[in-house]
Amino acid sequence: MANGIDIHEREKSFETSIKRIKSINMYGSNKETILIFIDYILSGGISKARALRYLDVLPSFEKELAKDFRDSNINDMRRVVGKIEQNDKYKAWTKHTHKVCLKRFYKYLNGDKDYPETVSWIKCHMKKSEMNLPNEGELITEEETNMLIKACSIPRDKCL
Repeated sequence: MANGIDIHEREKSFETSIKRIKSINMYGSNKETILIFIDYILSGGISKARALRYLDVLPSFEKELAKDFRDSNINDMRRVVGKIEQNDKYKAWTKHTHKVCLKRFYKYLNGDKDYPETVSWIKCHMKKSEMNLPNEGELITEEETNMLIKACSIPRDKCL
């Protein structure tokens, strides 16, 4: 990491994810397609953290799709997105991220022009009701804030 310590070890995680992709069996040319896509988005300025997300999400799409990415149709995508939406283990932001990854990947497969018909129908917007805000009990009280300020010895820390 160029500007500090990488506490999340993204470089190591990235290399591990690439090795994992290379070692698993996939349909047709899906493995090569994912790896080329990752190189493509990295060359476009996407962070390694975001690329890691794609490396996590795309193999699960591939497994659910059970065919070459380029052979998929709108019905395949409806089935895959339906599984994402119905997965109770996923929070709203995870569902959103998965759909964004899927759309972005298929836009790349379409020559990075417009979204192809197979994914153009996917809605990636989140309802305001799905955006979780902290509960009243999760916020610090005014008394706790004052205690934190008193514990600080440097004016800069008191401002923060």
